[in-house]
Amino acid sequence: MLIGIDETLELKKLDLYIAKPDKTVIGHLNESYNESLNPKMGNLSELSFTIPYLIDKNNELIDNPNIDKIKDRYLIKVIYDNKIEWFRINDINENSDDSGDTVNFHAFSLGIELGDKLIRNVKETSKNINYILNLALSETTWTVGSIDMNLRDLPFI
Repeated sequence: MLIGIDETLELKKLDLYIAKPDKTVIGHLNESYNESLNPKMGNLSELSFTIPYLIDKNNELIDNPNIDKIKDRYLIKVIYDNKIEWFRINDINENSDDSGDTVNFHAFSLGIELGDKLIRNVKETSKNINYILNLALSETTWTVGSIDMNLRDLPFI
């Protein structure tokens, strides 16, 4: 059975903001285009977008002030459909063609921050899951949220 696609529906534009690694927003990327959000359940979501080097302001082309603000490992705050999700920039590519000079960005959701953290030589006995998780996250910006009461006091071996 074929499912009909309503071609009258418009895709919602992503609202993108550039932020420092501490989540301090430093700019609105309203000039972005070619935005692609690829949410993945149980895995890292991906975001890609493009911004131009030159933007039109009062019918005059000026340097895009956001170009100098965006750096590798900076964060992108995405607001879409009344939801907020954070991404960390992992790839920046400059591009030049007949339509102008642009920068393409690729980012993964914030779970990527935990991918390069190693935990070694932990020697704890009879500690609960809350203690172990706090220990594992102690050198990151992540914190433990709520833990199911049924799991909180179980010993972690």
